Amino acid sequence: MKWNNIGLSARITLGAMALLLVGSLLWINNENQRLHNVYVQERAANLEAVSHVEKARLIEALGTLRQDVLFLADMPPVQGMVRATTNHGFDARDKNSLAEWEKRLQEIFAAFLRAHPDYSHARFIGLADAGRELVRVNVSGRRALIVPHSELQAKGDREFFKAGLKLRRGQVYLSEFNLEQDWGRITQPRQPTLRAVTPVFDAQGKRFGMVVLNMSAAPLFSAAAAALPQGVQAYVADAQGHYLSHPDAERAFMFELGSKERITDDFPSLNVFSAALTQSYLPLQPLDPLLGGYMAAERVYFDPENTARFLLLVYHIPAQVVSAQAYGITGASIAEAAIVTILSALLFLLVLRRLFFPLRYLTSAAEKIAAGKHPPHLRKIGGGELGKLTDALNAMLLKLSKQDALEQENNFRKELVESLPGVFYMIDAAGQFVMWNRNLERVLGMDAGELSGLPALAVFEGEDRQVIERKIGEVFSKGEATVEADIVAKDGSRTPFYFTGRRVLQNGQPLLIGMGLDITEQ
Repeated sequence: MKWNNIGLSARITLGAMALLLVGSLLWINNENQRLHNVYVQERAANLEAVSHVEKARLIEALGTLRQDVLFLADMPPVQGMVRATTNHGFDARDKNSLAEWEKRLQEIFAAFLRAHPDYSHARFIGLADAGRELVRVNVSGRRALIVPHSELQAKGDREFFKAGLKLRRGQVYLSEFNLEQDWGRITQPRQPTLRAVTPVFDAQGKRFGMVVLNMSAAPLFSAAAAALPQGVQAYVADAQGHYLSHPDAERAFMFELGSKERITDDFPSLNVFSAALTQSYLPLQPLDPLLGGYMAAERVYFDPENTARFLLLVYHIPAQVVSAQAYGITGASIAEAAIVTILSALLFLLVLRRLFFPLRYLTSAAEKIAAGKHPPHLRKIGGGELGKLTDALNAMLLKLSKQDALEQENNFRKELVESLPGVFYMIDAAGQFVMWNRNLERVLGMDAGELSGLPALAVFEGEDRQVIERKIGEVFSKGEATVEADIVAKDGSRTPFYFTGRRVLQNGQPLLIGMGLDITEQ
């Protein structure tokens, strides 16, 4: 058929279609480039925010680890074991044997590890006998296992032990990230570990040993990839470039097995960044064309006294992911658009699906929150009312997380108080019991209702009552006191106790806290 034989309307239509085709091709090319730029800009902003949040999370977790090892080193059984060890196995001050103090420290370590699932080991190591462990408690699953004496090991040749010998009182050393070892061999399955070390001194200021708390590093690093957009890969390396976390789990910690692989082998542009200590964040930038894709990185300093020690967070968007996400308009999508244009119903359904996606996302999140399986944070996927609703849910999630953490801390404190030997009590300035353990209820033969608000002097008689009254006043005036007296139970029976008291402040109000040890045998 000749062109001139085609009707005018058909020629106009064909010409318009040809113009539309050329224009569409040009528009597709420009639109694809625009989508690519938009995608890269969005990912740059998103990864910078994620990286800063992850940096803050790591610093907070490592700061908590420092506080926790100091907390354990300050437990009374630690100094009790020091005194007993230096006095032929008996603590003359508190009248306890080394075995008694050791058992109490084991109980405290076990309770602490059960309350903190991110920690795997708690140890008290002495300097004697090549740095042999004095107390060690491990975690297996949800169980805390006390290691018997025959299986305690010498750690004097380990890097963290040698570093602990240089610490002053109150200092904490964080070891290098490496794999857990048992009897000098890497445990199987491999367990990435970070150790916090703080020294222990005796009453004369002489170095006696150290408390060591092990943190499981795998959960610490796995969170780095949890909030990333689809297709983005997360890596963690140390200052030497060793892989600590890798999308291929087998490549993490290979330096412990003799591998010389470095993250700079895969990302050469990090060579300059790793050395340029004035710049802590490397924004998203294109990689070498041979590698393809984009990369962003950030350093996380975890040793305030040594800026040469840091973690390197690296985020990589492979070239194929960029192509799949950024170039959304193709020949296939044009054909689909034509079909959608004809089938308006299908277009309507697709639009509705797009419009209601944020609501489905928020509904699913609300159901998880109601079931107690709430995520740590919801991704904001819209503005307006949906954005406000997302902000409200995130505020509620933050509140729930704080409540969970507070509940765990309160449960640990209660368990710690109940694990103490003898009786524990807290008395206000009016001389009334405000807190106690079940041992006190058992000795007095009273229940919690009878003890609530009961004056402390009510459980003593005669001269003992006068002495106790004077000693309580001494605690509130001078800060601390000790005394021996008979405590009188509800049935009239008497039990001799050695009582201690110390003044503390709670919400600005002075309180007396102390313990009583049954000295019947003495």
